[in-house]
Amino acid sequence: MKERILIKNAAFRFVLIPCWHLCLLYFTSSLAAQTTADQPHLNEAYQLKTAINGTFLTFTTDQLQQIYTVTTNNELVKYNIEGAELFRYSNNRLGQLQSVDASNPLNPLLFYPDYQIAIILDRTLNPNTQVNFLELEEQVQSSVITLGSDNQIWLYDEFNFQLKKLSQSGQITDKSEDMSLLFSNIPEIKQLEADHIHLVANAPETGLLVFDNFGQFDKLIPIKNIDYIQLEDRRLFYQKEGQYFVYNFRTLAETPLTLPFHPEASDFIRLQKNYLFRLKKDRLEIYSLQ
Repeated sequence: MKERILIKNAAFRFVLIPCWHLCLLYFTSSLAAQTTADQPHLNEAYQLKTAINGTFLTFTTDQLQQIYTVTTNNELVKYNIEGAELFRYSNNRLGQLQSVDASNPLNPLLFYPDYQIAIILDRTLNPNTQVNFLELEEQVQSSVITLGSDNQIWLYDEFNFQLKKLSQSGQITDKSEDMSLLFSNIPEIKQLEADHIHLVANAPETGLLVFDNFGQFDKLIPIKNIDYIQLEDRRLFYQKEGQYFVYNFRTLAETPLTLPFHPEASDFIRLQKNYLFRLKKDRLEIYSLQ
């Protein structure tokens, strides 16, 4: 005879339920609970405002909530927060445009690593200044740069394992210690970000290297395998393995970000004041805080 279990129902009658029914019920309930737990809560405070259609290699934003995209044709296109195009800049003589730093909206910084050339534009994307790293008094080789709060250029010199600050005339005004003296294994720096207090270098296999504005080493934040970092209002946003976090320099707290969507592995996300930007394969989405 098959095993049965006696259960008392709400009407105080006793019914017999086969064991396999109970097992199925338990499995279904457990699966539903697990599926709900695996889906993170969505942040409904952000609402999709608009989208800019197109295929973009990368993008950035500035403090005025203006957007700078790099197209597959190597063009820099600037938009306002409504998604309307404002200005364009193109220079195909210098190889691939790798990065755009718009931390100063009046002087966006472009970097063309193939020719080791940095270009500073004005707010209408007309070129103001060009710095050729190959023509400096000290020979340098760099694959990452950023704009300092004083409008000078920070770079990582891969020849001497140092961070160096350049004036717009190409003079070296500050430098860090040799990284080989600070670390047993020389960090492989993939990105630089600077604000008026910190200079942060992202070395995925080492962590986040924090310096002051003069290039003096402060500390190592041992968070590894970070894909991308963004400094904003004394907070460090970073993207790691498809998840997004914020690190507070004041409290030293690390907090996961709750997004208004379930991110995909290929998504690239930035936050700027009350806006959130999401780069997908065929469009750039703009979300606003309600």
